[in-house]
Amino acid sequence: DDCDDEDPAVNPGATEVPYDGKDNDCDPATLDDDLDEDGFDLDVDCDDTDATVNPDATEVPYDGIDNDCDPTTLDDDLDQDNFNIDVDCDDTDATVNPGATEICGNGIDDNCNGEIDENCVVDDPCLQDAINQGEAWIIGLGGELISTTITGSTTFTVYFYQKDRNGRDACYINEMEATGTPGDCGFTFSTHEQVPCQ
Repeated sequence: DDCDDEDPAVNPGATEVPYDGKDNDCDPATLDDDLDEDGFDLDVDCDDTDATVNPDATEVPYDGIDNDCDPTTLDDDLDQDNFNIDVDCDDTDATVNPGATEICGNGIDDNCNGEIDENCVVDDPCLQDAINQGEAWIIGLGGELISTTITGSTTFTVYFYQKDRNGRDACYINEMEATGTPGDCGFTFSTHEQVPCQ
């Protein structure tokens, strides 16, 4: 039956036009609004084709979708330091990002460059003495100092190249660690895993 005999565009053979407020096809079962049937009409539902997206949904970080239909809910850059997760190595800490300055001795990659405490100046004379001893030890083995990393102000790690036992040039990355207490120069040394350079 024709549910609106005054409108020729409304009849059982018509196609329902979403969101126009009319029962175009004279079938109450055909949805005119809330097409995804999540209980929210288009005026508040920012994606009426996806039932998982609506004002009651929980925002899912980093999925690129406004799950809760609230633009103020962060989807990326959760720490609001203006760096997204693709470059920010800790999106929960606004002080850690590619624009930050590396802080010596905290054991954190503050500037997200893949290195910890790089190019740090050692203020403690005992730590500097341990580094000097370590470099001399490396040179004595025919090695070459690559870098020094200070962690926690009590330990440091040195990476270096070393020749193999047959005298051939071979590239290895060795880890040496000195541990001690700042102000006390009684450091002890130990050598850890040796792996070929990539």
